[in-house]
Amino acid sequence: MVGSLSKTSVAVRAGGKTQLSSLVLGVLVLLTLLFLLPLFQNLSDATLAAIVIEAMLGLVNLSYFKQLSYINKNEFAIALLAFTGVLVFGVLQGISLGVITSIVFLIYRASHPHTDVLGCIPQTEMYRDINLHPEAITTPGLLIFRFSNNLIFANSSYFRTELKKKIREASTPTQMVLIDAETINLIDSTALEMLHKLRLELMKNNIVLAWARLRDPLYQRMYRAGLTKEIGEHNFYERITDGVSEFMRPSS
Repeated sequence: MVGSLSKTSVAVRAGGKTQLSSLVLGVLVLLTLLFLLPLFQNLSDATLAAIVIEAMLGLVNLSYFKQLSYINKNEFAIALLAFTGVLVFGVLQGISLGVITSIVFLIYRASHPHTDVLGCIPQTEMYRDINLHPEAITTPGLLIFRFSNNLIFANSSYFRTELKKKIREASTPTQMVLIDAETINLIDSTALEMLHKLRLELMKNNIVLAWARLRDPLYQRMYRAGLTKEIGEHNFYERITDGVSEFMRPSS
């Protein structure tokens, strides 16, 4: 692996831009092995190591690490862990450590996605996270909840936990929960069962469960599971604004 990386670095630093450079390099290596090998056989390991290190220095990009630490601190931490692992344990072990850590982080993010409570930006019909947009206005009694991932077995319990947490933290008693489903592309059978139980729990507390911007394939899946009938087809809205308007409409 080190040889492959070092060859790539040497080719790049020499100006190679196409596969032809690899072909020329292969021919030169073959000629060296056939005719020039005695000139190199007495080189010490330290000399060979210095050649490889010099070649690899061209792949080091410290400015990228600095930029990564600014863009995403989690990815920076994984990159730093992999770099440290290579120095301490070796190339294969360090890269393996980085790959395993990345997979674990990916699973965690899938099971604990970001959740928001949305509010309306004044003079618009846009709804944004109230933590990032303090100017966003919320409607008393209405909780607009956004779940930024697919709704699957790995995070269905987290969805319910987070929603209940937002309800408890609301400044006024919640009468209706409006789920913004724009970021949800998949709902599996485990999540459908969770939604069934969640609706019953909310109903016991006199809280209406409604949906906005739910994609047609997901609506059909909820329909086949009987959820649309339980929730009520009138509680599915094309836009968040429609759900808010319906909530604010005086009851007859």
